[in-house]
Amino acid sequence: MQRTEVRAKRSNAHLGHLFPDPKSPTGQRYAVKLGRLPFHSNRANEEEGYEAFLSLLEKKPAVP
Repeated sequence: MQRTEVRAKRSNAHLGHLFPDPKSPTGQRYAVKLGRLPFHSNRANEEEGYEAFLSLLEKKPAVP
């Protein structure tokens, strides 16, 4: 089976794989390893010391 490795754009970390899947509507299946991704409000992030990263969470315009 052919698969494509999925990597993070900035850190180049391994995230998982993309597989062909003829049964899915898109013809592809993603197997992404998420690990622990905590989701907090911006206020909670500030309280936990993540204020330096809040700019990364700002909404950005969609790329055409």
